[in-house]
Amino acid sequence: MRRKFVVWACIPLFAGGVGYAVQVYNSPPIGPVLEYPTRVDLGDREMGEVAVGTITIANRGGKDLRIDRIEVSCTCAGLERELDGRYVPFDELVVEPGTATQLAVRMMIRAMPGTPAVSQIHFRTNDPVQPAGTIDVVASRVNGVAFSPTSAVFGDVLVGDEAERIVEVRSIGTTSLTLDRVVSSDPSSVEVELLPPMSPDAGSAPDVAFLGRVRVKLRGSRPGPVDRQVLVHTSQEGVRSTWSIPVTGRVAALVTAYPDRIVLPMTTPDGSVYRARCLVTSYGGRAFQLNVGSIPDGVSVRLPDPGGGPVRFADITVDPAIVDHGTGQPLAVFLSAQVGDTTIPIRIAVECRPVTGGLP
Repeated sequence: MRRKFVVWACIPLFAGGVGYAVQVYNSPPIGPVLEYPTRVDLGDREMGEVAVGTITIANRGGKDLRIDRIEVSCTCAGLERELDGRYVPFDELVVEPGTATQLAVRMMIRAMPGTPAVSQIHFRTNDPVQPAGTIDVVASRVNGVAFSPTSAVFGDVLVGDEAERIVEVRSIGTTSLTLDRVVSSDPSSVEVELLPPMSPDAGSAPDVAFLGRVRVKLRGSRPGPVDRQVLVHTSQEGVRSTWSIPVTGRVAALVTAYPDRIVLPMTTPDGSVYRARCLVTSYGGRAFQLNVGSIPDGVSVRLPDPGGGPVRFADITVDPAIVDHGTGQPLAVFLSAQVGDTTIPIRIAVECRPVTGGLP
């Protein structure tokens, strides 16, 4: 009889414990609880378009949810809230318990046509379980005019030489776009020509059209970096647009002097130095003969080893008298390099004025 009494006495205690556990389990969380989408898909978008999507930030907890320190992976994206019928940026968002707030996600579409545009929005929260959040903002495909390759890259082109590249032009997302004309931003150095497409693309999407090809020819007219553009003009249902193909490279001199400008004298702890050495090299390691051309009065040039290999030196010395009594106008030393049957003039500017330190 005693054992039965103990069992029946425990049943109320067990039932009460189960009821308390159920009550605790079903009670709302004490702190804030963040609920939000981690990805926003904006679908297909046009190049240059400002795409807008909406998201809902919910607080499933028992205290105010706070969101701040909003950062974006690029300036093209942003997270905004509605204020007086329009969306504006914010520094902090407070969502009361059991409520939700709708926000706008904006992104300027800047990716290459035919590729997705992706950006990320990061923020901090006071949710102890999710102290930080990230939203991936994705436009699945950017529509517009696509170039293959995306730019005309030439690398090094020697002075006097020419090189050309072919760039294919396609429309992504529409087949009604027309390629009207192409224009060079610098016709003196970059020549462009519009060519018809070779043949229709095999297996391409139905909304992708092969519009044509652009022949880009770079003329090595003068040494220096190349940073030009080919402007591609298109039209669609009366709307005209302009796209650009970057043209990059370098026109290389066959023989180069470094530095090509010197300042004398140089001031050192031991006094003034009226001599400087210039390095003269050839492109591609070609052998050349270095000769002295014309030099101004008060300036002398010595060539320690004038000929035979791809590297030479020129020692330039100025007379202290022209520094003290000269006009201060820049002078120039002219050398010449003989590479086979080609003669390349070399100009080195000489400025006479006291300076502190080494070569500029």
